[in-house]
Amino acid sequence: MQQGKNLEGETALIGLKLLSGSMAFLLMAFLLWRAGSYLLTKSTWTSISIPKLVGALLLLLINALIMFKGINWDTGFKGPPLLNFMTAQTLALPLKPIVAHFIGLGPAVLVVLATILFKSTSCRSIISLEIIFISFTPLLIFGAESRQWIGILPVVICLLGVYNWTTAQRVWCLIASALIVAPALLLKSQVTLATTQSLSFQSTAWQYYFNRQGPWMSVYSYEIALIALAIFIIVFIYLPSITKTLKAVGNSPS
Repeated sequence: MQQGKNLEGETALIGLKLLSGSMAFLLMAFLLWRAGSYLLTKSTWTSISIPKLVGALLLLLINALIMFKGINWDTGFKGPPLLNFMTAQTLALPLKPIVAHFIGLGPAVLVVLATILFKSTSCRSIISLEIIFISFTPLLIFGAESRQWIGILPVVICLLGVYNWTTAQRVWCLIASALIVAPALLLKSQVTLATTQSLSFQSTAWQYYFNRQGPWMSVYSYEIALIALAIFIIVFIYLPSITKTLKAVGNSPS
């Protein structure tokens, strides 16, 4: 459970594992319900091109065969048991995967996730992209190593571009993304400091890497990221009404 137990710092709050597991379970259940609604929507089936679907499945099969048959999996670095690590990350802290992806992949991922889960977006022109994203979502709910799932970002950016969010909300996403990325400017110097001084993986210097790459995000880094996530959500939700009020004030006669 505590992957970083021997790393001189906390990566988990074991006393909250029941809460963490329950929140992950509820998110997954809601995701399955939302996925089911897509299956029952007529536009989902009418948007499918059989020839293109068959071609995509053939390419997928060919790639899988090349990967599993063309590579000798019995030699070389095999890494840790991925499923065990992802379970530990999910149970480590409440909503740790979501918080980690907010820092590692940016706020656009969470905006698109919330849009698909909580709004009706079954437009035929983008439903295929939504299905791709929602099929990928279990990996975002279960496990906190954001670098593993960076391949979903092109789909996220396309969806964010077509969803009906206000200009102010889009600008806020851009600002939040820039603020999240900004600490990476110190990444090289901090990692150099951490390695030369043999610091703990939960040290501030190492957290410049691990709080956005996984798997050893410290509890302190998680708390800071959770606060940043809450601020982002509050501002994002209230921006339309704030901008509307400011426009009304600006247009009112003096």
